[in-house]
Amino acid sequence: NTNNSSENQSGNDNNTPVKTEAVYIYRNASVSDCYTEENMPSQPITNVIVITGVSVAASDGIYTIPEIIDGKKVGGIMPNAFCDPNISQTVKKVIVPTTVKTIWQKAFSSCYNLNKLQFHQL
Repeated sequence: NTNNSSENQSGNDNNTPVKTEAVYIYRNASVSDCYTEENMPSQPITNVIVITGVSVAASDGIYTIPEIIDGKKVGGIMPNAFCDPNISQTVKKVIVPTTVKTIWQKAFSSCYNLNKLQFHQL
């Protein structure tokens, strides 16, 4: 699945560059995708997805992960989610919503230009 709803483009007639928003690849989450043994809920999770990749780079290098994609909360960022060379070289900043419970090792391992990881409620 890809999130096509975030493809917002804005520009004007004065040759202002058009900003391209990132498009995320995702799948339904399992409990182990979003929680460790220490914080695992006692009930199964539903309506939660995890980011598994990025299919379109953000033109400004700022990746704002949405709280909700297709009506489901974004609960995690999987290993190698940003490892595609066409994506990883563009990443400067990632904004993570509070819905994300787990960021797996190596999620940003190839993002050598990443200088800010910001956590906040969108």
